Amino acid sequence: MIKVKVIDDNGQPKGRAYTYKSEIEVNIGDLVVADMAGKDKILIVTETNIAEEKVDFEIKTIKGLADDIETEEPATLEFKVEKEVLPVIKINFDEMKIALTNTLTEYNGIVVTEQSLSSCKSKQKDLASLRVKIDNYRKDKKKDLSKPITAFENQCKELIELVEKAEGPIKTGIKVFDDQKRDSKRTQAEELAKEVAAEYSLNEKYAVRLEILDKYCNLTAKSNEVREDLISKAMTLKVEQDREDELIDIIKDTIESENEKINRKMKFEDFKRYIDRGMTTKEVIAEIKLSASRIYEAENPPEPEPIIEVIPEPVQEPIFEQIPEPVQQTVSEPINPIIPVETEEPTYYAVYRVVGKLEQLRSVSKFLKDNEIEYTVTDQGEI
Repeated sequence: MIKVKVIDDNGQPKGRAYTYKSEIEVNIGDLVVADMAGKDKILIVTETNIAEEKVDFEIKTIKGLADDIETEEPATLEFKVEKEVLPVIKINFDEMKIALTNTLTEYNGIVVTEQSLSSCKSKQKDLASLRVKIDNYRKDKKKDLSKPITAFENQCKELIELVEKAEGPIKTGIKVFDDQKRDSKRTQAEELAKEVAAEYSLNEKYAVRLEILDKYCNLTAKSNEVREDLISKAMTLKVEQDREDELIDIIKDTIESENEKINRKMKFEDFKRYIDRGMTTKEVIAEIKLSASRIYEAENPPEPEPIIEVIPEPVQEPIFEQIPEPVQQTVSEPINPIIPVETEEPTYYAVYRVVGKLEQLRSVSKFLKDNEIEYTVTDQGEI
């Protein structure tokens, strides 16, 4: 029993080893001929005197040494150009260019006017006809000279179709096995992610962030490299998780402390959304204290101030002095009459505390404004 391998172009063994029977003595490195996939192949001996293997198929026997048996050379797959003629087109270009240049000189300097319009149209048609004639000649020659190239392309396409016909089923089979292997790689990566998550004590929220990348499913991906990459991510997630756990502990302690002052207790779930938003510890604590303060004020409203009705003192009318009547005098000169001086009416103030609905208070303000009474609001608020 011997092991043989296929040989490459340099005569070196390549690929996997195959088991064959040998009825003649051979040595390692000998070239032997054996049937492989229905064709005689030259193989190289890599092992001898191996233990007989237990297999469920018939082990083939080598036909002999390669030097002793004439083998049919396989048809070559290398292209051979049997005939190649480079396309060469030579026209009387220089002659045509000189003649055309001389002919076209008569068209130089032509100015289109109303009188020369008919003549210019005729000359333009002549030039267009010459241009079309040159272009058609180019197209016809190109088409004729392209026929060998088109035939060559069609031959190559036919050969490619033959290769693709044989290659298609093989590619399909390879894809099936490759896809199975990729699925196996993904399953293996998922199991590694679970192991790493458990190793670094990641909770469910952070464990799901150990994303399985497409590169983990490559056929050449190695499990140790995948594990190292997952560990690197897990270490970063662990730091973030510990920071969140510390924040949660602080929040719970703050809630417990503030709940001692109020009857309606706050819960951690009421503030969990702030953590998900990425708020800092200081900002979350401020929200907790603000909520506790509002609850406390609602449970302990301030005592309403007593309403004291202020009855303004009656305004006494100003008392004017009694001016005595003028005394009759026997004076020859006229006596000027005494005109009483009018005194300005004093201004008073009163302090009220008015309690009522919003519209009622607005009506009071309107009354004061309508009567041109000056007033100042020193305090206001909701009872």
